[in-house]
Amino acid sequence: MELVVETYRNPGEPSSNSVRVRPLPGQGVPVEMKVSCSTAMRTEQPVGTRFLIDVREMQRGTDAPFLYAPPSASYKVLSASEVEKRFRGASPARRKPKPPAPPPTAPDAMSVEAIEGQLIEGRALRRNRNDALRRQALKVSKGVCAGCNTNFSNRFGDLGWSVLQVHHLDPIGDRVAPSVTKINELAVLCANCHAIVHADGAFALSIKDLAALLRRANSNA
Repeated sequence: MELVVETYRNPGEPSSNSVRVRPLPGQGVPVEMKVSCSTAMRTEQPVGTRFLIDVREMQRGTDAPFLYAPPSASYKVLSASEVEKRFRGASPARRKPKPPAPPPTAPDAMSVEAIEGQLIEGRALRRNRNDALRRQALKVSKGVCAGCNTNFSNRFGDLGWSVLQVHHLDPIGDRVAPSVTKINELAVLCANCHAIVHADGAFALSIKDLAALLRRANSNA
């Protein structure tokens, strides 16, 4: 679908993705829905630039849905008059979003319960990973997490290896076609660091940004 989006700066964001992209209101999608697109589009124009771009809705696992435009996707920079014309003369900047619904009254924490364990049949597509490449990356890491620098093999022996995961520096989910992955394009992370890297859902933190985030967290502890 074709949408008008704009760049904005997310205050306090520790990564190079501090410049984000969001849809303008009045297009049938939530304005808080994240937009994943090329770095060039986010950074080569001033913050606040509006673009016309073709996106599709995607979802990774149980993460929130987001809008995705491949890095190779073309886009058009819109002038203020073009934006107004597209929105039939009403500038989206002046449109007031609906106020959020008040949060429901929180129940007593210990009284919350639900039935779980039902069998649910599902079908999903996933991109394959090469197991030999994974094993080699783990071997090269020597059991050390590239994020927190914890040596899990020394601390926990054989059990330590089981919490290490192989992370693709170039997210495999962003590939438009199968391609070659090299060892130096992988990083071994513990489960916690890997979860932090992908916590955003639409953007992955770089290992450098992850390390900086962890240093700040440790200094504030």
